[in-house]
Amino acid sequence: KLEELVLPESFSEFDATTDLIFGHVTGLKRIEVKTGNPNFSSIEGILVNAVTKEFMYFPPANDTESLVVDGSLVESVPMSFFSYASSLKRVVFTEGFKHVGYRAFRQATLDIKIPIEYIELPSTIETIDGEAFNSLGSTIQQFVCKATTPPRLTGNSTFRESNGNSVKFAVPASAHATYLTSQFVNITPKVAEEALQVVRLLHMGKFLYRVVLLFRIILQLDIQ
Repeated sequence: KLEELVLPESFSEFDATTDLIFGHVTGLKRIEVKTGNPNFSSIEGILVNAVTKEFMYFPPANDTESLVVDGSLVESVPMSFFSYASSLKRVVFTEGFKHVGYRAFRQATLDIKIPIEYIELPSTIETIDGEAFNSLGSTIQQFVCKATTPPRLTGNSTFRESNGNSVKFAVPASAHATYLTSQFVNITPKVAEEALQVVRLLHMGKFLYRVVLLFRIILQLDIQ
C-alpha cells in the first residue's frame, strides 16, 4: 500500500485528475519532491506547483494536523482543495499568500469532517471565494486576518455554518472601522455606527480585536 511518493528532480508533469493511478492510492500520505526540481515542491507532503505558486494535490491520507503555508511558495489555494483534510486542525498562511478558492475548506461529503480550529490569513490576502470556509461546524474557534484592507469576498456564504456566534474573528486594530463598513459585515448603519463608537472609546492601540461571527457575521468587540 503506497503511503509516500518521491518525485525526482527531472519530474515535469503531474495531473491527478487525468492520471488514473491516483484514483487507487487512497492510502497515500505524502508526496515529497527532490531539491532542485524547478516545477514542483511540497509542504508537509502536500504537492505545490512551483511555477504557478498554487497548491496542486492533497494526498487522500495526509494526516497533517498543523500546517504553515509559506507564502513565498504558495499564493493560492484552489477550489475544494482541503475538502478531504480529515486531520487538519490549524492552518497559518504566511506573508505572500493571496487567494482562498471556492469551497477551499468545505467538507466534500457529510461523512468527512474537517477538524479545523484555527485559520490565520496574512496581510497580503486579497480575495476569498464563495463558501471558502463554509460548514466547518463547531470545531472552528478563531479566524485571524492580518490584512488592513479587507480581502474581497467574491461569492456568498463564506463563513456559513461555521460555529455560529462562538467563533472569533481577529483583524488589525487600525482596521476596525474599515472592516465594519466592508463586505465582512452585514448590519444596519445604526448598529455599525454604535460599534464604531465602541471602537473609538476602547481603542488602546492593540494589534487585534475579536469579532463574533454569526450567520451573517455581526461584530461584537472584545479588546485583547
